[in-house]
Amino acid sequence: MTNLERENLKLEKEIEKKIRKVYKTAQAEIAQKHKAFQKDFKLKSAVYEEQIRQATAKGDFKALSFAKYEYERFMKNSMFTDRHYLNMLEQVKAELVHANETAVAFVNGKMPEVYCINYNGEASMIMKDIKKITKLKGLSVSWELLDPHTVRNLVMDGKTLLPYKVVDGVRLERWETQRINAQMLRGIIQGEGISKLADRLQDVTVMDRDAAIRNARTMHTSAMNKGCLDAMQDAEKTGIVLKKIWYTCGDDRVRESHERINGEERELDEPFSNGLMYPGDEESPESTPEETYNCRCTMKQDVLGFKSILPEEKQGAIKVTVDGMDAQDWLKLHGRKRYGE
Repeated sequence: MTNLERENLKLEKEIEKKIRKVYKTAQAEIAQKHKAFQKDFKLKSAVYEEQIRQATAKGDFKALSFAKYEYERFMKNSMFTDRHYLNMLEQVKAELVHANETAVAFVNGKMPEVYCINYNGEASMIMKDIKKITKLKGLSVSWELLDPHTVRNLVMDGKTLLPYKVVDGVRLERWETQRINAQMLRGIIQGEGISKLADRLQDVTVMDRDAAIRNARTMHTSAMNKGCLDAMQDAEKTGIVLKKIWYTCGDDRVRESHERINGEERELDEPFSNGLMYPGDEESPESTPEETYNCRCTMKQDVLGFKSILPEEKQGAIKVTVDGMDAQDWLKLHGRKRYGE
């Protein structure tokens, strides 16, 4: 594992740990809210729950079926209109929305760091490849490394894009309402008591947490590969000739469409055959959730050498010198279009 891969893994684990902590807090809060509801509503459902318990103990399936039917009818007619339940529903929704917003804010805040690590890491790998190709002892390179603060300013100025997410609170509340009610209804149909229904609420929280982790992984993959591509494009502006290559994780979790393009090589301004400019690319017109969601793929460079570079005012952050000379002057002096030829 390379240092860059270790840095990315470290960041990914840090993000996941924070998300798990956020939703663990939400679970504790939701458990307390259900406990208050349970105290108010349990007396109303106790008769029906006792009938189910007795029928189960006796093995009387006919009585059990009738008891579950009566319990289900009672719960449907009373629980979903009960003020205590509706109050709990509002509190749980608010808790889940808050957890989601907290998680998204944290992940958004980490994206400039992910971008920087991969931009700078890609720059380092490009320079190593250049030295191997040229085999010139006089080659020296200076590279303006980025920092998260600089990247945030670039984002604000519209000079680069990062996969920031925005929580639609109204839409999320509707979605949470549907899921909570659906989980409760499933429990009622299965004859679960009020106490058991608390687990159903926690299931919703776990689903939200797992979705947040997958979203964070998607954002991490996007920022990681965007940083790599931008570094490659800045290198290209200085005369370095290189291409990009798509790589999967190589395990049985890789989706079929990505497995097909594993190792595919493209020009920097050319999309891969799935329409994306880089793994996790959510800005491309061809981008779909099926291609980007929970993607773990990476992108690496294939450095070919040098060509005549653009005027200095059009160059990026990379400055290349050979034997103390500007790379373009060195090329003219030696009459070569590319190093290594």
